[in-house]
Amino acid sequence: MESVYIETSIPSYLTAKASRDLILVAHQELTILFSYDSFVEESRVVR
Repeated sequence: MESVYIETSIPSYLTAKASRDLILVAHQELTILFSYDSFVEESRVVR
């Protein structure tokens, strides 16, 4: 089985409240898009 190591900032951006800092908002948005794309990509795999 393969292992995936996730940096701790990824879950923290996903669970954090929306920030007023534009850089943090961008990080939060990118993290949400990344996690959605990863989930959708994984769910399309048919074996």
